[in-house]
Amino acid sequence: MVASKELQALRPLLESDLYDLPTVRNRELDLFRSLLFEYDPLVLERSWVKVRQIYEQEMDRRSYQDKAREGALRDSLLEVFDRLSDRAGEFLVMLAYFAFPNIDVAFLEKFTHNKGRNQSDREERVPYLMRFLNQDGVAEVKLRESNLRRAREEAAKAVIIANR
Repeated sequence: MVASKELQALRPLLESDLYDLPTVRNRELDLFRSLLFEYDPLVLERSWVKVRQIYEQEMDRRSYQDKAREGALRDSLLEVFDRLSDRAGEFLVMLAYFAFPNIDVAFLEKFTHNKGRNQSDREERVPYLMRFLNQDGVAEVKLRESNLRRAREEAAKAVIIANR
């Protein structure tokens, strides 16, 4: 993604050894909390745990876990999304993108198709997610993620063949 000129000017300053992250205290946490309207922390936590577990079973399975069916993560996110307020559900989906390495832009785009038949329906139902996906540079990110996924799949096949 392409950063604005202002962000490009800030980048060297933020990478300096002199830069120190600002302290996050209760006041800042209250601000972050205020961005999510109408949510129950317990429901949000349980929802996140469920999404994480399904993600691991479908896309990042451990040897001791059962394999989830294809599409289970999407279905789980849709269920959680409908249980939470729209914005909380939307931000949880975006958090999953950043937290789980096997979720990519293509997954997010497919997810939005469950929230509207056309672009305007989706922009009304999931405005922040659509705004995120409509940024300049997302197409390049999508291509890079696709190439990485393909390379991982080929490496996994090579390991299977080598172990035969």
